[in-house]
Amino acid sequence: MLHYRAQFHWAASESRSSCRPQSPCGQRCCRPHSGTPCPPAPTECPPACLCLRRPIAPPAPRTPCWRSSHRPRDKKKRPFCTMREKEKLPCEAMTKHVTAFANTFVDYVCSGHVWRRPAAIRFARSNIILHEQWSQPQAARLVAIGDLHGDFDKTYRSFELAGLVKDFRWTGGKTVCVQVGDQLDRGGQEIKILLFLEKLKYEAHVAGGALHVINGNHETMNVAGRFRYSTRAGCAEFDRWYRWFSWGRGFKAQAHPPAPTSTSSSLTSPAVATSHTLLRDPHRTVPRKLPADKHCRFYGLRSGGPLTRRFLATQNIILGVGSSLFVHGGVLPDHVGHFEEINSANAEWMAGRDGVHMPGFLKHRDSPVWARNYSTPHDEGLDCEMLHDVLNRVGYSHMIMGHTIQKQGINAVCGMKSLRIDVGISEGCIDGQPQALEILNGKVLHVLTERGRVPLQVDVQTAATAAQR
Repeated sequence: MLHYRAQFHWAASESRSSCRPQSPCGQRCCRPHSGTPCPPAPTECPPACLCLRRPIAPPAPRTPCWRSSHRPRDKKKRPFCTMREKEKLPCEAMTKHVTAFANTFVDYVCSGHVWRRPAAIRFARSNIILHEQWSQPQAARLVAIGDLHGDFDKTYRSFELAGLVKDFRWTGGKTVCVQVGDQLDRGGQEIKILLFLEKLKYEAHVAGGALHVINGNHETMNVAGRFRYSTRAGCAEFDRWYRWFSWGRGFKAQAHPPAPTSTSSSLTSPAVATSHTLLRDPHRTVPRKLPADKHCRFYGLRSGGPLTRRFLATQNIILGVGSSLFVHGGVLPDHVGHFEEINSANAEWMAGRDGVHMPGFLKHRDSPVWARNYSTPHDEGLDCEMLHDVLNRVGYSHMIMGHTIQKQGINAVCGMKSLRIDVGISEGCIDGQPQALEILNGKVLHVLTERGRVPLQVDVQTAATAAQR
């Protein structure tokens, strides 16, 4: 009996042959197997003639699973890979989906979340440097967030208290937010922060708002191969990223086979296959004195590295939004009139353009990412006259900066011209409480905390000392 049932299932699924019009039991009978006539009608139905009340329609055409975009959404049961002719995808189009899957999977393993990687924010693999315009229009609501330093929990809380995110999604609407640099070092969740900020950039753009992230001194140090402020947990995160990034490169190479040449079949050539599937070993390109636990970090963040091209090369050094001028350290008189040159030179160096080295203005203490002339917390070197002169020349109302930790919280000096917003939220700094600066219509300023909105405090002691000078 089991033998006849197996024959029936095989015949029903493969051939769906026609049924006899009549049988002694008064019902239609299917042939026991394909290609053979029905046996003579016996006195009663044998086990081989399993009776059905109606003939079975022939099956729909089948297509390979890897050519299907989705399961057909109809109530009738169809094979998993069955699709209409217009829904079929060409084999060449699958490379895009394979690449998207590999990228998303690598991001998920490195961060624990599924981040969307928008094509509009991705850095192009070309010699064209794609960095944001340094001058942006005035926003009705402008939010500024200070240094992050590898602490994802405090980073998320900073955006959350400002009403910008909820459940890891942008909820700020048309709000414009600026993060003033130093996403790297001193913490162990640096790549996760970079992925989170990239996701918010896309969602804010779709909602009509914007998120602008600028580079600080720790981004430039890492691209230059200086990792003295990196942590063991941070280097372990880069090691994990490199393992999965190399897997993703090999996985995507299978979907992008090299084109065959006229002389020989390159698809079966071991040399060609190896060059397309294996990732270059990062240990061959690092300085000899660099410790082994920092090799993968150097590979990802070097000039032209995968992480640098994707995240850092698109970020400016100096950014203007309405009447507010943003910079990590400070804008000095020598920088006035060269904002576009500073941003372009930094982008070209980080993108790894041939023949471009680290710009000289990023190496000394008077760099826009290193200057402390307007942010020193102990009244040493505060130069309000220079700040007023710079703002008058560039036409901005105030300068917003990070870089120097303000233990008393976000504050203003020099007649509300210098707004200092680095409160050291990372555990690698002083483990401060998250805060954010809110500017409404370019005039009204508030400090946002987890307890609510409070007025912006003025550092009276620092201002008085500067006035005496």
